[in-house]
Amino acid sequence: MFQLVKAEDRSTGTVSFKIFKSYAQSAGGYITVSFVIAIYVLSQAVRMLVDWWLSKWVDAEDLGEVADYVPMFYAGIYIGLGAAFLVILFVSRAIFYRSALAASTTIHNSVFEAVLGAKMSFFDTTPVGRLVNRFFV
Repeated sequence: MFQLVKAEDRSTGTVSFKIFKSYAQSAGGYITVSFVIAIYVLSQAVRMLVDWWLSKWVDAEDLGEVADYVPMFYAGIYIGLGAAFLVILFVSRAIFYRSALAASTTIHNSVFEAVLGAKMSFFDTTPVGRLVNRFFV
């Protein structure tokens, strides 16, 4: 007998490594993903360096070790580290968003091609809401 609407498939549990691997390949490959992770680690390291330098500056001020010309030295280093952090942060976000866009485009196109190539019985037994849900979730 012909079933009018098929039951929806659901996966439960953890996400398999295969899914992460597929997403990494869609995002530009393992080199791109490794670079994104490395630049995020670098941005956090520079952020911690900025905080460390500020604490060093404050400790020097508290101990009275700062002469009249020294605050400009501390401020110059602090501004330089802050600028470096902003540049690294901008680059990391740009690369991340570019790779995420590439991954989502690749995945969307493969789903779209699969739907276009489906048999007519698929459209007869699958509600439109479930089809649309596959594209936007």
